[in-house]
Amino acid sequence: MTWPEAVDIKNWPNGFQSGGRTLLTAASYEKILGQKEAEHRQMIDRLRQVLSAVPSAESPGIWNISGRFQVLLTARGLLEAARRYVYLASMAEDVRELQTALLKVRQRKVALRGIYCGDLPSGSLGLIKHLGEICLNSGEIAVVADGKQALIGCTQPPDSASAALTQNKGLINIAREYIRHEVFLNSLFGGEDRAATESYVRKYRNLMRRLP
Repeated sequence: MTWPEAVDIKNWPNGFQSGGRTLLTAASYEKILGQKEAEHRQMIDRLRQVLSAVPSAESPGIWNISGRFQVLLTARGLLEAARRYVYLASMAEDVRELQTALLKVRQRKVALRGIYCGDLPSGSLGLIKHLGEICLNSGEIAVVADGKQALIGCTQPPDSASAALTQNKGLINIAREYIRHEVFLNSLFGGEDRAATESYVRKYRNLMRRLP
């Protein structure tokens, strides 16, 4: 089978005159397919150059997120993606916003550990109340999912809230160990011994005030 190829016969060397009309002659399909293959190869090369600049799913970079809505939306995404464990440090207000996603984490039997600042019903989701309350005005949030991704930032004030999403292993480990440490301390001093708890809170607040 052959395909037509446009040829202007007025340029033929034997002097035929056609008044500028075009005559269709047969061309081999190998030539046509070769041309198309070259065009597609060029397009793929251009796409490869453009896409090489886009971070891959394994990229250890940092992506900045602005606005409370977007920060919490990203946090929900991490909670929904978690399959092994989640570490969370957040304000009680934000925990309430994330409650549906957190409940689904528990339903999937994904380990959930974390602390919150503010007031929530006792035993909410297994999270532990932060005794020092030092984070009440900062709106801090940190979410670590499966040791693969971490969200670190703040949700207050809403218009200027910002956070960073990262897959950098070093940053993920720092965020996870920070939350683990806070869970340990607030579990240790949040028991029935009221005097020990009050002593811990006083020492914690005094120390934090002295630090820059």
